[in-house]
Amino acid sequence: MRKTYIIMAVFGVAVTALPALADMQIRLFDGYGTTNGGEFDVRDVGTIPVPFVTNVAQSSYDFVTFCIERNEYIAYNTPYSVVLNTAAIGGGVAGGNPDPLDAKTAYLYTRFTDGTLSNYNYAGSSRNASADELQEAIWYIEQEVTSINGQALAWYNEAVAAVAPGGSWYTNWGNTIGQVRVMNLYTAGHAGEFAHQKQDQLVRIPAPGAVVLGALGLSLVGWVNRRKS
Repeated sequence: MRKTYIIMAVFGVAVTALPALADMQIRLFDGYGTTNGGEFDVRDVGTIPVPFVTNVAQSSYDFVTFCIERNEYIAYNTPYSVVLNTAAIGGGVAGGNPDPLDAKTAYLYTRFTDGTLSNYNYAGSSRNASADELQEAIWYIEQEVTSINGQALAWYNEAVAAVAPGGSWYTNWGNTIGQVRVMNLYTAGHAGEFAHQKQDQLVRIPAPGAVVLGALGLSLVGWVNRRKS
């Protein structure tokens, strides 16, 4: 399993200098799928790495992500500042602001990054279709689309069962999002500034310190907003 363990390093920097977290940056590239969503290939380009865990990555990229909202956008091969969070912010067809990530999305993305999501064609000619179906399932869970069918619906039903009491996800993580976090993206150098907000994306982080990292992301947003005011 490909892993990046930098929890304590990030935490140590953040305690002494919170603004340094704004140096988390990524670039996104067009991956499999034919919708306006994922798969997106991610290249980590910041001076402070984004922590991630994955078994699924394309050559020369670090990990694969999917978007959460349908009405916010990104440009390929463009640097974006990253704030780790437990919720999407600013955009979205439905849901609040912030809009907490659903445990069902966390379950599906975790299975995807493990490389074990049922019926996902990771290597074959149907990977475009798998990427489209998973993106639709995520959008449906996050209230960005109102109907799904086929494999997207099957994955949704699998996720419902997994997060219910007694399900595999609930047994391990309870009613939480586990290791999955939202990357709130901003124009590079403008982390936390509403006017520079871009499309939110998913990342799976290492388990130790996951709650701390989520809190630090929220703290950074507050710090930047206070500084700008």
